Amino acid sequence: MLTIRPANVHDMPEIMKIEQEAFGDEMGASEETMQQRLAVCNTKEPYFFWVAEDNKTVVADMVSQPTHLTADECASWDTATGHGTFDGTFDRSGPNLYTATLGALSTAPPGA
Repeated sequence: MLTIRPANVHDMPEIMKIEQEAFGDEMGASEETMQQRLAVCNTKEPYFFWVAEDNKTVVADMVSQPTHLTADECASWDTATGHGTFDGTFDRSGPNLYTATLGALSTAPPGA
């Protein structure tokens, strides 16, 4: 059964497998960057870093951020995400939500 829940630090090995498979060496984020995103996004509710589990194994993840940036200001991924760090772009009181990444393992069930 597929379960969606907030990501936590214990998920990081599986999150990094997803990052590698989905985006590879050239486009994938480092573990340090993913740890930073987790700390920024899931320090308190509402959470913005989510995982999908299939039989207690993380098979997909999604990272979003609330932001003050408008759609026009999000002209590139780098601009919209502060080069992936969310520095200067993450704003809990921001009126907009930007999904920075969505990845899944090839073995993930449909819907993940």
